[in-house]
Amino acid sequence: MGNFFPTEPPRDRYCVACKKGSDTDEYMKDYPKNWQRYPGARETVLLCALCKKGPAYLTHPCEKCGVVYLLDHLPKYDFNGDHACPKCDAAYGETAKSKGIDLMPKALNP
Repeated sequence: MGNFFPTEPPRDRYCVACKKGSDTDEYMKDYPKNWQRYPGARETVLLCALCKKGPAYLTHPCEKCGVVYLLDHLPKYDFNGDHACPKCDAAYGETAKSKGIDLMPKALNP
């Protein structure tokens, strides 16, 4: 069974438009003004608080390999209902690349 109630949820976000990361707490500083869902996106994707243009996705470190990837940009879940890692699941990572989606931005994985 998937981990539906994580003890510590991911806190960081990454905007694919301005290519910058930010802490979710930045969005809470001017709540609710900064807490705007990106139009047409899932409920976890917010309008970037930095550039006010692009979608800011939650980031998540893989427990197995340590790579940090974007949640809900091109979501895939394993048989337990947990988010699949695009590095551990190479086919998933290649599918994202073929669609022009970088799920593991270099800024998050120096």
